[in-house]
Amino acid sequence: PELIIPLRSKGRIKHSIKLRFTVELKKAEEEEVARIDILTPKLIEKLQSFVGKLSARDLNGAHGVQVIRQHLLTEIPAAFAPIEVNDILITDFIIQ
Repeated sequence: PELIIPLRSKGRIKHSIKLRFTVELKKAEEEEVARIDILTPKLIEKLQSFVGKLSARDLNGAHGVQVIRQHLLTEIPAAFAPIEVNDILITDFIIQ
């Protein structure tokens, strides 16, 4: 999915993050993919809540990508189990 999430800010300058990622599965049957489609909105809500508590400074540079990726690597496999997640690929990470 592609997300635009407002970041926590102090002062008048407001920042947001444009984030797009892909979940790579080891193998999924058709019914499992349907289950993933049902779970995705809840995962997006959790991600928006997590990221919305961070500031642009928290996410600046390669460290920011790693913070988001680590969060996704924790949340997504737990939610999708028993479907195995092979990797999570962050394709867009832009702080605006």
